[in-house]
Amino acid sequence: MTKSRGRIPNVQAVSSLKPGIMKTLMAHVSSVIFGESSVSRAEREMVAAEVSATIKCQYLTLAHAQALRGEDPESQLAEQLGENYHDAGLPPKQVTMLEFAEFLTTISSAVTEDWVEELRSVGWDDADVVALFNYMCCVADGLGVDPDTERRWQEQSQRLSFKDETAPKVFGKIAPMPESPVT
Repeated sequence: MTKSRGRIPNVQAVSSLKPGIMKTLMAHVSSVIFGESSVSRAEREMVAAEVSATIKCQYLTLAHAQALRGEDPESQLAEQLGENYHDAGLPPKQVTMLEFAEFLTTISSAVTEDWVEELRSVGWDDADVVALFNYMCCVADGLGVDPDTERRWQEQSQRLSFKDETAPKVFGKIAPMPESPVT
């Protein structure tokens, strides 16, 4: 990731404490985000941002909103994810995708065949992306990963409706940054 982004994302730095796990995790993330799928890259970022916002993970809400903005710099959608995607003018297929992501994130045990049929009725057949982002949000939030300061997130970070509901975390308190860059 360092080669493609010119820096080490904070979540990767924290994960580097267990290099074998980090390597596997980063390969999995890369496969989910960039691999072949019926879900577009922008839609994957939408799901990731919405799942992250649903569980109030600032780091990944902002990271994936920024990635979505990179997919379509003119779109205001990145600003609305995590707040009210219902007013973003999305097609029904994408609204259903985000509703399912939110539902699965909050009460996955209540998913029924009706939900699956609803997804199918609007054209979805690939919901795997939700599980990965639930996992990544738990890792990032649980370890206290702060948003990367190199990104232009400060303004959007201040607007997150849940920013005052999350426990303050000092990056590195649970898992300190490594001394030297990881490649």
